[in-house]
Amino acid sequence: MKNAQLFIFDFDGVITDTTERKFQAFLGAVDALAPRLHDPLDRALSTDLIGADRGRVAKWVAALAGPDFSEQLFLQKYAGCLALQEHLATATSGVVDFLSTITARAKWMGIVSAAPRVEILRVLAQLAINAEDFRAISGANEGSKRASLEAILAETQVNAADCVFFGDMPSDLKVAEELGVRFYRVESFLGKRCAWPAGNYLTIKDFMQVRIGA
Repeated sequence: MKNAQLFIFDFDGVITDTTERKFQAFLGAVDALAPRLHDPLDRALSTDLIGADRGRVAKWVAALAGPDFSEQLFLQKYAGCLALQEHLATATSGVVDFLSTITARAKWMGIVSAAPRVEILRVLAQLAINAEDFRAISGANEGSKRASLEAILAETQVNAADCVFFGDMPSDLKVAEELGVRFYRVESFLGKRCAWPAGNYLTIKDFMQVRIGA
């Protein structure tokens, strides 16, 4: 990591491990609207829907629930369940100091996430992490993680080889490999349920295990 100039972070499961409460929020929403789908959704969230964004989960539930099911209402219920747990969000161990070190060394940082940008900003404030320290914060409305990461690389003019991406899902690893950036896998609640391919990446439990070279 000694020559890295740009540090990119996924949000859920990396800066804060919110993946478990989002998992439970999906189940809470389906319990309110289509309780017979609780067990099928529980299984799907651990297999076909691992790492899926809220829109994809809503479409999956709607396909099984029938024509009277409202994806919009499901998303509202999901957001409500999530809001009830938002105060429980905590920063991944060591991440606050790690971010401070990057800022102190005048290196660039960015966030690329499938979560809505407004939600990212709200949780960052709750965690006392300064959003202005990030060159870019790209959420679900800004496009795919790959497109967001490509845009940050182009804007900063940093070579892909000098960029490090911290993610918690195999889909994050795929983006890193496709763009030629270095990848660190951060273990998360959902990420541990995934089958990870062999590859040129390191796995860390938290940010106490990484150091930025001089």
